[in-house]
Amino acid sequence: MLALERSSEMLRGGAAFFFALVVLLIAYSPTLIYPYLLLDEAWIVRPGSHNDLAIRFGRPGFALFSWGAAEITKALTLDVIYVMRISAIVGLAWVALVLARWFEKWGTDLLTAWSVSVSALTLPAFQIVVADGTQLAFAILFAAYACHCCHNAYVGSKLWLIPTIVLLCLALSIYQQQALVFFAMLAVPLMKPRPDTDSNRFVLLAGLLATAVSALYFLTWRFWYKTQFPDRVDTRYGPDAVTIPGLDQMADFVQKRLVQAANLWDVSGDQAVTIAALVGALIVMKLIQQGRARSWHFAVNLGILLGLVVACDSFALVAGAYPSYITATALTLMMFYWAFSGATAIAPARPLAIAIMVLGVCLSFTTVRNEIAYPNWKHMNQIETALAENPTAPAFHVVGGTTGVAYQEFGWRNAFADNYLYLTAKNIADHLVRKGVLAAEPYISVGGMESFFAPESTPSTKRDGSIVVELVPSRN
Repeated sequence: MLALERSSEMLRGGAAFFFALVVLLIAYSPTLIYPYLLLDEAWIVRPGSHNDLAIRFGRPGFALFSWGAAEITKALTLDVIYVMRISAIVGLAWVALVLARWFEKWGTDLLTAWSVSVSALTLPAFQIVVADGTQLAFAILFAAYACHCCHNAYVGSKLWLIPTIVLLCLALSIYQQQALVFFAMLAVPLMKPRPDTDSNRFVLLAGLLATAVSALYFLTWRFWYKTQFPDRVDTRYGPDAVTIPGLDQMADFVQKRLVQAANLWDVSGDQAVTIAALVGALIVMKLIQQGRARSWHFAVNLGILLGLVVACDSFALVAGAYPSYITATALTLMMFYWAFSGATAIAPARPLAIAIMVLGVCLSFTTVRNEIAYPNWKHMNQIETALAENPTAPAFHVVGGTTGVAYQEFGWRNAFADNYLYLTAKNIADHLVRKGVLAAEPYISVGGMESFFAPESTPSTKRDGSIVVELVPSRN
């Protein structure tokens, strides 16, 4: 116990951030050991990329990150990958610090709070942030800070509402779904052993504020979109995608995203419910613990918690989005902390939190390496080797494999999407031209893969004499 107390005291100030950074670097080291460009990154880092797409999607902050990545690419070529990955890991380490302070504020001791925070950030929803959506780490960070500022406004000066609103808008401007982390953090005050009126009041007021800011942001985006593109209808990423949730969206929420989040580190994609059932049992255990207070506050507490569960997935619900880890950070965070709170009823919190953190790091390392980093790195190596070994060849035809499986975040491979594969090959060719390996960028065409989407600008016609690069998916 004395050693644990000393460890807890070490987690103050910069030390907490440093330790979180080291742990997350270990968890996500495959993204640095096997550098690659994964799908969306292929167009984000390419100089001259279409940043106007991100702005049309209501994400000007995303466009700014994309522009910065492209500018770095001009100077460093593919080395920008390291900049992006490390920035995401640093961002999540910062998030861990903010979350730990939040958990500590509501009664969790610092060592446990820090361990749980780091553990949560190794879950699949956050793995994707480092592996593919590096700028999303900062959207999460802004949302987490906004929650602290909102509580400061509740207990102190109302001037704290200004940074609360600004930070929420910044999170929305990068990637709207990540702002929902605000709602996940609001669940923490409600998970104290004994519910109280003051916590319920704060959560309700803060939730209303976040809802109002989100609605205002959407209306502003919609007005701008309709002004700039009066004849354009985008029902996938634009404001036209927002609808009243139907039965299909609600079914997807319960049967897919909720189960996906409750399955914790399981990324098998088969919707197995074994782990989800255990998580559900731990959540019920926590509710029983609170219900023993025999207070009417418990019923109110439960109602608000269930509302927050829906709020954590609200943007996916109103947009009718497909199940995706990239939208599940808030839901995952809430489910994980709720289950952990229930587990503390049968096990000491500190040792349990530390053990879960170690488990999370190991599982994160394995998943990121086997499911994302290594296969995509191998694909890029195959393309680069073929180009470098044939520097005078005028044309290449890259053929990807197919899996026949439904879309899922951890099924992503560069070789399974025509447009992204083409951009990846173009990036590699441009990199080799900059290094002097190639005198000029050759003609590149793609074909024989699943069509994620196939704009006319993606060459698919194989020229006579093209060198064929056939990519074989690998998970070894």
